[in-house]
Order: sequence, then structure tokens, then C-alpha cells
Amino acid sequence: MKRTFLIVLTALLAIFCYSFVLQAQSTAQQRKMQNSQETKELQQKVSSIFKMHCAVAGCHKGAYPKKKLNLEPDKFINSILNVASHEVDSLKLVEPGVPARSYLLMKVKGGKGIVEDRM
Repeated sequence: MKRTFLIVLTALLAIFCYSFVLQAQSTAQQRKMQNSQETKELQQKVSSIFKMHCAVAGCHKGAYPKKKLNLEPDKFINSILNVASHEVDSLKLVEPGVPARSYLLMKVKGGKGIVEDRM
């Protein structure tokens, strides 16, 4: 359980770093960065972690994923960045540049303010 928590936490931190960089860049620079090899490698790492630990049968995969949160490789970015949480609609799943207000991180860490159990 602790190992899975650390792996998911690492993935979330990578996503936060990625989203913070995207937010700080201008629109033209965003397009350039999105196409860069570095960004692709980061997305692949996060995708691999989610695929192994989150996007599995019965969790965040398929036509009816838990909490309508699909973390499959081709869907996870659009599913979490700047998307409102279904459990606490005042928070985004991942709020770029503000990890403390990112509900997905709160669910993994088991922080105050989460609904139901931590992941």
C-alpha cells in the first residue's frame, strides 16, 4: 500500500510540475513545449504509473471508470488538468501551479476535506 501511494504521489508531482510549466509559458511556447521530447517523456512516465496502478479493471479505466475519472494513457491529461472534482466541485482534480488545491493529491495523501476514503 505504501509503495503504491509513493508511486502515485510521484506521478502526481510530475503532473504538477508539468502543468506548472505549461501555465508559465506563453501560448506559442506551450505549443513548442507540448511537442518537445521532454514533455513526451514525462507524459509517458506518468502514463506508465497510472496504467500500472490506477487505470486497471474496476478502477479508473474503461467505459465506466470510478468517479468518471479515466486515467488510461490517452485520456489522463484531459481527465485531470483543470477539471472540477466530482466529489468537491470547488476544487480541481489537478490545479496547475497550486498542488495544495489539487483534489487528486488530497485523495492520495488522505488530507482533510476529502469525501469518502483516500485512494
